[in-house]
Amino acid sequence: MKNIDIIIPVYNEASAVDRLRSALETVFEEMRGFSFNLIFVDDGSTDGTLLKLLEWQKQSPKITIIELTRNFGKEAAITTGLSQSKGDACILFDADLQDPVDLIKNLANEWVAKEVDIVLARRSNYDSDPYYRRVFRFLFYKFFNALSRQNPPDNVGDTRLLSARVVEAVMLLKERNRYMKGLMNWVGFEHCIIDFTREKRVDGVSKFNFWKLWNFALEGIFSNSSLPARIWLYIGCFFFLAGLLLSTVVFFDVLINGVSVPGYASLAILISVFGGIHLIAIGVLGEYIGRIFIEVQARPISLIKEIHVFKKKRKNL
Repeated sequence: MKNIDIIIPVYNEASAVDRLRSALETVFEEMRGFSFNLIFVDDGSTDGTLLKLLEWQKQSPKITIIELTRNFGKEAAITTGLSQSKGDACILFDADLQDPVDLIKNLANEWVAKEVDIVLARRSNYDSDPYYRRVFRFLFYKFFNALSRQNPPDNVGDTRLLSARVVEAVMLLKERNRYMKGLMNWVGFEHCIIDFTREKRVDGVSKFNFWKLWNFALEGIFSNSSLPARIWLYIGCFFFLAGLLLSTVVFFDVLINGVSVPGYASLAILISVFGGIHLIAIGVLGEYIGRIFIEVQARPISLIKEIHVFKKKRKNL
């Protein structure tokens, strides 16, 4: 019997816990060839999510709840959950149930059938997302894949199955700036992909607004590639050569036609354009320097307040 840990980061998901419990129990009853353990990582919830999970745990010995000291973010919560995984494999899953719970069954069966180390869940539709998210996601994946040397598959989120040796490999990566999809892709290993249709969210609202998505995208880009910094070397070389050519043209124009009084408009435009280019370049360098600063601090990725495990009630004598 294969032992699989299901790692579920939660942050203010109290309204979804009961529905999640019902859905998971239905799936577990259908899968007799597997033994499942649930690892919840409470990422600083403030809406009673932890209390609901503790009530659930009283009826189930296979639930572990990791309570973090505050909200560290989803990437840190996933890392913390992976650090506590002891099964033959683990499945990363979201508590909001936008990804259908049958994915757990499909991922586990595909893992056994294909004998691979990673099974990825690829989303086949985006009808439930706002238009701006669809455009943003398309542009991000195209740009990220162009920068990445590992060619990660498009439209694959956090939901996936990882074998024990993949989990061990991922935990060897100690950087603090963590884009988990990039790290899990970097370690390699043989993988396969299953497609699924995502449903509309029923409970609560997404924790990722446009600003958070934008910052998350920057984290993914700057944490996995140095190419954005190198691009500015090419831009600098281009403008240096263009300036050299322009200087040559002006030099011979002065020799032939004499000195002329240039217009101020063109000068102002050039100053504005080059000033903007310099500021963007400094901003890109600042992103990398900021990440170096965080890495040098070497702070822990997250802090665990308490690990709640099932406690069997003692019978009175």
